[in-house]
Amino acid sequence: MTSEVERNIKSLICENSGELSLSTIKDLYLFRFGSTLVVPPYVKLSSWIDSFPSFYLKKKRGTNDTIVYLKEGLATSHGVNHDEVENIKQLFSSKGGELSMSWLKEDYMKKFHEPLRVSGRLSSWLKNVPCFGMKVRPNTNDSVLYLKQPVSILAERLQDINTANEEVAGGHSDVFSDHEESEPEETKIDEIIESLLAHAGGSFQIPNVHQEVQSILNILPSRWTEALKSIGVDKVTDISLDVDRRPHCWIDGKRLYIAQEGEKVNVRDIDFIVQHLKEIGSDNRAGLDKQLHRVSAIRNNNDAIIGLTIRIGRHVEGNADFLLDLLYDKCGSILLLGEVS
Repeated sequence: MTSEVERNIKSLICENSGELSLSTIKDLYLFRFGSTLVVPPYVKLSSWIDSFPSFYLKKKRGTNDTIVYLKEGLATSHGVNHDEVENIKQLFSSKGGELSMSWLKEDYMKKFHEPLRVSGRLSSWLKNVPCFGMKVRPNTNDSVLYLKQPVSILAERLQDINTANEEVAGGHSDVFSDHEESEPEETKIDEIIESLLAHAGGSFQIPNVHQEVQSILNILPSRWTEALKSIGVDKVTDISLDVDRRPHCWIDGKRLYIAQEGEKVNVRDIDFIVQHLKEIGSDNRAGLDKQLHRVSAIRNNNDAIIGLTIRIGRHVEGNADFLLDLLYDKCGSILLLGEVS
């Protein structure tokens, strides 16, 4: 009897987009199977459901309700509904190339007027679909679903081909020396790229990050520039300098000090940097000639500068390739938002 109940609950979870509210499970069970879900006496429903090896429970954020999910191993055994995968692919074009996991089911319902029927937990189900990738959105608890582009796979393949060609040219150049008629023509990696992309459609360019950090180092006191070089200035996003505080920089959201303990920023340090800048505007910001770097000033009540935040700017060549379909589509204005630097 217990195994039958377990199978029925599995079926309910799959029919309800991979999750089932504990508060409605009895009503759904009665409606679907025509029999009452009988819980052993003196046992809470949640404890009883949790005792089954097939399920796990999780509190629904912001509510008093609990959700029943299939464990990941079971989710993988239910296979993938290819029609729903194709529908999700269509959603990407209307959502800027990525989908919020927290809104995916609602977006799916609005677009196709039917629920997204997922076997097991949504994230586990999507991980089993090879064309989808998942990443956590910075500074949030949300995850973003994106479509893995075939071109990126081509890029990896091209790198393998290029490496193989270099090995042949460098270490085995005399392999075909006895048979001149069999010697292959010189293969250029650019021609391979064009050929593969012509077959696959689209274009691809490996993004190239440009940054001029030396101009930042030139305006800082030398004792801090050495520390930045040892830390790895190419990875720094911000440098924070406040009078009577220890100077520090930021890398991947982590604060790293660029001075020994006890050393603090003084007014002379601030004046030294300001002298190398153009006039600071009414918005308390200044820039460097022909650079994307930005310097923000903090003033006290007497209008004296008591702090500087230097944000290192970078531009990435090749990013537009990911937007070509949107640019050619003439869909109107496009707002691009990104992380710091």
